[in-house]
Amino acid sequence: MPKATALSEDQLQRALHDLPGWSVAAGKLHKEFTLPTSRRPLAS
Repeated sequence: MPKATALSEDQLQRALHDLPGWSVAAGKLHKEFTLPTSRRPLAS
């Protein structure tokens, strides 16, 4: 399997344009997910 190569800054910015909600934080891809809340406990 060929080794992956890092994207250039320009390639990364163009790719992020097509990935809503994604960003680069500390040099790594980042996305936060919000899960629905529930009032009942997970375990009883």
